[in-house]
Amino acid sequence: MPKNNMQDELNKYYNEINRLLPIKKVEKKKFIRDLKDSADEYLKKNEGITYQEFLTQFGTPESIVITFMEQENSEETIKRATQKRKMKIFIITSLCIIMLLSLLAYGYAVYDTYRTNHGYFEEELILEQ
Repeated sequence: MPKNNMQDELNKYYNEINRLLPIKKVEKKKFIRDLKDSADEYLKKNEGITYQEFLTQFGTPESIVITFMEQENSEETIKRATQKRKMKIFIITSLCIIMLLSLLAYGYAVYDTYRTNHGYFEEELILEQ
């Protein structure tokens, strides 16, 4: 396989892995950089291999992602889930507080309007002698 065609296939390969990996951008870059380094080393030792031979050695993008996700540290997964849960609780609590404050402000406005319209006033009479 010509070198340019192989490089095009490898770029598609890395882009597909990048698209499929459900991790942070920084972690993706590191993972793909490490994968590229390994692939480059393998390609230097095995010049002239085809893209299919490369896939046989390294695996398809889908299999790479599946393997990565299976090997991902369970603590990190738990940490992410906990962070997401905490964020959801924070957002829900914040929304409830905002709604409560809005209801209180609305209630006060209604009460104030009622008091203004239905209140009473005192009239002071001054009698002159």
